[in-house]
Amino acid sequence: MTEKELISRLQSLKQIKPRENWAVFAKSRIFENNIIDNKSIKNSILSDILRGVFQKKLVYSFATFLFVVAGLFGFMKYGLPNKINSSLNETANIKIIQQYQENLVAIKSNVEDFKAKSKNLSQISKSSSPEYISLALREVNNVAKELANAISKDPKLAKEVALDINNSKTYLNVQGGDDLKETSNNLYKILDEQMIKDLESTTLTESQQEALRIAKDLYSQVKYSDALESILLLNMAIKNN
Repeated sequence: MTEKELISRLQSLKQIKPRENWAVFAKSRIFENNIIDNKSIKNSILSDILRGVFQKKLVYSFATFLFVVAGLFGFMKYGLPNKINSSLNETANIKIIQQYQENLVAIKSNVEDFKAKSKNLSQISKSSSPEYISLALREVNNVAKELANAISKDPKLAKEVALDINNSKTYLNVQGGDDLKETSNNLYKILDEQMIKDLESTTLTESQQEALRIAKDLYSQVKYSDALESILLLNMAIKNN
């Protein structure tokens, strides 16, 4: 083949065009491959993003769950018992106050009864028969025992009724009232004990401490009525100071 023939054939190759259906097919294959590759890339990226988001949500959800559980545990361990204890203490205090008020009302009623019956005894003893005097003595004796029992159960009541009881003792000096004298003496003793205890927990001046010492000496000498008078005078001095 000559040089001219070779050049001529090469130039003829330039004029060759692919068949239309082959060109379309090739182009579609290239485009399809690009789409597939793009889709794969996009799906891979989207999958990575979703995976990251899901993992973060899972971590956050788990952390939130732990936080809630810890909070509930702390509430159950510390919060709820404190509220319950506070509520129970408040209820208990209310009951104590109510009980004290009820006891105070009851004992003041007994004191009024004691005063009335003591005064009646004093009047009967001057002109009535021994039978009436004996009956009046028993009535006063029974009320004095009730007062002693009530104060023994709730010693805080002593200070509330001591003055009225002390002021009624002048009515109890009746011939033949030995049982009443013993009962009233026991009542004064119970009053002395509680009121001395209260004074010992109070800040006193030197003169007040001396007055308390005198009251204690009278108590130790079984002079309960005299000790009660000294204690009442000391309480008045403290109140007026």
